[in-house]
Amino acid sequence: SIAIGVTAVGAIFGIVDQLIGGMDAAHASSNPAHVQVWTTSPVTRPTIERLRKLPGIAAIEGTTTLTVRYRRADGGPWRSGSVFIADDYRRIAMDQLTLTGGEWPSAAAAAVERSTDRHLDFHIGDRVMFSTDLETFSTRETAGRVRAVTLGGRVRHPFIPTPLLGGPAYFLLNADMAEDVFGIARGTYNELFIRVEPYSETHAEQV
Repeated sequence: SIAIGVTAVGAIFGIVDQLIGGMDAAHASSNPAHVQVWTTSPVTRPTIERLRKLPGIAAIEGTTTLTVRYRRADGGPWRSGSVFIADDYRRIAMDQLTLTGGEWPSAAAAAVERSTDRHLDFHIGDRVMFSTDLETFSTRETAGRVRAVTLGGRVRHPFIPTPLLGGPAYFLLNADMAEDVFGIARGTYNELFIRVEPYSETHAEQV
C-alpha cells in the first residue's frame, strides 16, 4: 500500500508539472494583454487612438463582451450566456483566438467557443436564438426582439472558464452582426486590452 501511495503521489505531481508547463506555453503563445479594462459606457475608436499615444502604451485594442439570454432554435429554456464581439478576428493581436473549425465570425454567421461546443452540445451549423433585450449601450431600440443566428465556426478562446467548471455558454460575433442583432455600433467597445513597454506590474498599473 505504501508503494502504491508513493506511485500515485509521484504520478500526480508528474501530471501537474506537465499540465502547468503546457498551460504556461499556451498562455504565452496567445500574446496576453498586460492590462484589461472594463468600462460601463462605450469607448469609441477615436478615444482608443488617443490612448494609443500615451507614454508607455505599446499596443491597445478594443472589444466588447455582453451578457445575453439565449436558447436553441429548436426549443428549450432561455439561459444566460456571453457574447464576444470584435471588428476583425484575424487581426486580434492580444489574447489571440484560434479557429478550430469552420469559418471566423462574419456578417452572415457567428461562432461558438470550443468548450461550449464540447460540453453544451452546440456545433457548427446549429442555430441559436438571442434575446436582444439588453441593458447595454445599444444605439437603437431592440427590447423584446428575438434573433436567430447560425453558428458557422468553432473558436478557442484562451481565457474563459469552461462550462465543465461552471462557465457560461460563449458565442462570438463580428461587429457587423452585433450591430444588426444587438444594435451595438461598430467602433464602440466596453473592454480594452493593453500591453505596456517596458513591462513590470508597477509600470502596468501606472499606465
